[in-house]
Formats: sequence, C-alpha cells, structure tokens
Amino acid sequence: EINDYPEICRKRISTRESLQSIEELSGAKCWVRGRHWPDPRKMPEGARRLYVEITGPTQISVQKGKNEVRKMVETLAIRTLNIPGMSSMEGLGGTTQPLGDSSLHLSLVRFGPPNSYRAA
Repeated sequence: EINDYPEICRKRISTRESLQSIEELSGAKCWVRGRHWPDPRKMPEGARRLYVEITGPTQISVQKGKNEVRKMVETLAIRTLNIPGMSSMEGLGGTTQPLGDSSLHLSLVRFGPPNSYRAA
C-alpha cells in the first residue's frame, strides 16, 4: 500500500518508467491500483486505497519486485522529507532501512496457473 506516502512518492512510483525499471530488475509485472484516499473515514465501502499490485512467474520474482517497490518509495520519502543524516542516499540503488513500522504492506498470494504469484 502506497496511499500514505507523500504525493511525490505516489506520483513517481506510478510512472511508466518506474514500473518498467522494477519489472526489468525483478521479472515481475507491476500495476498501480486503487485510489488515493487522504482520509480513510471518507472511503466508500468496497473501495481500495492506493497500492502496487505485483504479479510474476515465481515467488522469488514477486519478492524482488516487492523489495524494489519498497526501496524506491522509501528512498523517495526520505528525500522528500529531507531527513538529516540521510542525504547520502542519492540513488535508488542504495539500501534503505524501513521507517519505523512501514505502511507498505504486501503479501504473496497464489492465483491462476500453478506457477503464478501475486503480491497485493
């Protein structure tokens, strides 16, 4: 779920280039689904908050995709928030640590053909 990240993170992860780079690195297909809801109390019943859906041929490719999405949004969030001591994280290739209890929750779910996996 990327709904609670800053606007710049949500927009950047939603671009075709970002999703394609994640797909090239992981081998998993990525789509941005749902809708941004700033106030969850105003969400209609059955609506989904903004999230990245990841599907791939193997569980490993989905896990790689999940890790790349997390790394990208957390790096962008750190840059956006301009957190002191974190300025050395220039590129998306660097490693990041989760910001406390990360709001990006993805779980692997088996679906469709026997060799397909999805993270939602």
